[in-house]
Amino acid sequence: MKKLFAVVLFLCMFCTCAFAESITSLSWESIPEETQAAGEFAQISLEDDLILSCWVPANMASVDVQAEIAPVAAFQTEDGNYSMSIFAVQVSDVDEYLAGLEANGAELGNLDINGIEACSFVQKDNNVEGVIIPISDELVLSIACTPADGDEGWDQVKGVIFSSIQIEGGEEEDDDAVEDVDDEDSEEEADEEIDEEDDEEYDEEDDEDNAD
Repeated sequence: MKKLFAVVLFLCMFCTCAFAESITSLSWESIPEETQAAGEFAQISLEDDLILSCWVPANMASVDVQAEIAPVAAFQTEDGNYSMSIFAVQVSDVDEYLAGLEANGAELGNLDINGIEACSFVQKDNNVEGVIIPISDELVLSIACTPADGDEGWDQVKGVIFSSIQIEGGEEEDDDAVEDVDDEDSEEEADEEIDEEDDEEYDEEDDEDNAD
């Protein structure tokens, strides 16, 4: 299991995007192509037509997790020693949610992942490390990896996973709304033109009647 992680570690030694306290900006473009090829992207459908895309190493497979608070997607190695879970968390307020995590011992940090504002977190008591992405005022995504204190190869793999995170969609609905408004405006303009033509015809008939 650790062989792939060792390969990723070796390849990542030549880039500067490792997930660490001193790094606040992560980018998929900075990951070497050889490392990118050591896994593939998984796409997870979310609400409001949003799609989360993230890189999953080749030695991790999708698993079904039965729990009271189940993730929307989860991946782990065959031996179960390394895992990644993605949660969609409903919150009353994002800032209060983050403050609650910090009050419970989580270490937080600000991140920019491919232009997405995010927050890193480490929960040492639960041996979990990950990122939190606010989607709206009442919804956050939590991408959690365990263990937090794994070997160096796994630490680098987590960096690649977090650097790969991208969120797409959610704009088509707005575009459709704009198109609907434009269609309505066009229909209203057409109706106004027809009314004007009818008025002109009535005026012409009145003029002819008056002339007679």
